[in-house]
Amino acid sequence: MDVLDNIGNWWANFLTHPTFWDAFWPSVLGALAGAVSAFVLERRYRERERIGREVGQCNRLIFTLGQMLSTLEDVNELLFIGPRKRLGREPQWHEIGGLPGAPEPGPSFVVGEYDFLLEDVDRKSNAPRALGRSYHAVSRFNSALALVHERTQLYAQWHRLSTSSVFGVGAEGVAGLVETETVGHRVDQLTRMLAEDVPEAVALFKEVIGELRQALSVRYRGREFIRLWPNDPNAPPV
Repeated sequence: MDVLDNIGNWWANFLTHPTFWDAFWPSVLGALAGAVSAFVLERRYRERERIGREVGQCNRLIFTLGQMLSTLEDVNELLFIGPRKRLGREPQWHEIGGLPGAPEPGPSFVVGEYDFLLEDVDRKSNAPRALGRSYHAVSRFNSALALVHERTQLYAQWHRLSTSSVFGVGAEGVAGLVETETVGHRVDQLTRMLAEDVPEAVALFKEVIGELRQALSVRYRGREFIRLWPNDPNAPPV
């Protein structure tokens, strides 16, 4: 009975024991501080992880736009700048060959992958506008490549017809000449369209990439983004 009485007295006096509260509060406060610190560290880790992922996606977007720009510059060089240098004058449509093997047009990134740029807390942010102009530039790229492919196919057809129609006689020869002229007219039309669209698209891409880099540098301060023109004095502003 003495043992039981001692245990009962211990529990009865537990909360009023002089050393209980001295040990209780440091333990509680220490546990609380540890939990808060763990929560803050976890939140910061997830925030860094999110920012790192978004920065990586944005760099991929800049790189993709840079690839498209490079393709357009190659098209401009092969169709117009190169023949102009070679001939010393503006080339005629029939003096410009086709571009077999040109990249196929198509979407190069999914709109939903960059929704986070539309959710900027800063209402003055230029990131949403830069993203919209990026989509517009990609649309121009796909349209230009579609014209390049159409022109390449029709130029090959025109070249084949213009060669074979020489040997045609009678109604067959006349029909061949009409078809050759019709196809040639379309190639001429496409050449004029590309001569206007491709340089405009090149200029648009340079503006868009510079604007995008600038907007991202403001949104993600201290983070690095791809610089496509490190030593070009004529590069778009970043």
